[in-house]
Amino acid sequence: MSTRRILIHAGFYKTGTTSLQAQLARVQQDLSPYFHYFGPNKLRDTGALAREFGRHLTEDSRRAFRRGFGRFVADLPEDGNIVISRENYAGIMPGHRGLDGEILTDINPAARMLARDIRAGLERRFGNDMDLQFLYSVRDRDSWLRSVHGHQLRSTHLRDDLMRFSDLFPTNFDLRKDAEKIAKALAPTPVHIRALEDYADHRQGPAAMILDLMGVPADVMASLPPAEPQNTGQSEDLRRVFLQLNRKGLSRDALKAQKAALLEQQQDSD
Repeated sequence: MSTRRILIHAGFYKTGTTSLQAQLARVQQDLSPYFHYFGPNKLRDTGALAREFGRHLTEDSRRAFRRGFGRFVADLPEDGNIVISRENYAGIMPGHRGLDGEILTDINPAARMLARDIRAGLERRFGNDMDLQFLYSVRDRDSWLRSVHGHQLRSTHLRDDLMRFSDLFPTNFDLRKDAEKIAKALAPTPVHIRALEDYADHRQGPAAMILDLMGVPADVMASLPPAEPQNTGQSEDLRRVFLQLNRKGLSRDALKAQKAALLEQQQDSD
């Protein structure tokens, strides 16, 4: 009998993760012979705890994640392959502000530390009775920065345009290099790095990254409904409006309400 495979898709943010997770949730019954799928809605509070550790980087916040992940792992199935996908397991999204108020412009050490804690938690639960592997999805720098900038315009008070926002990041910022650092820290545990661009034309979209790694046969993949793009971002016009609103100095509640109304209008017009 082959050893069960456990695949942890632990990031990165804005690399097609929402589309990937939505498609796996949509077809999970069809994929049940190949693996159990645990996405954001099935991971209890572990995603939020990982994000908080990424923000604070304290021993207390790290212990809180370990405890939360341990509670989640305790209820995992006794047999069968497992896929877990949560971008929060890379810590906090670059582009957010840290505790010092400065915008974070790299993948901080939390991603490596969280990966080690995830591995340790799974080893305590399953010992050697598993083939543990990690997956990090990456993306072209320019399109990634544009996506992160759009996210921040929508969800925070960011007042920088795309050019100024991009200039905050080091010229050598590269998600692949960060993933390679994590791979080195986790050795000899296998770490796979997959580029979002390589799956742009795939019928299953970025979910194919996981289907390939979990050995789902090509004919089964072909029988699944095609992926539906998720979280595709706002139009240029809406981005401009968000930027103007952020620069007005509105209260948090007023700004949130105006953005929500604009997003609802966009959905109604789609």
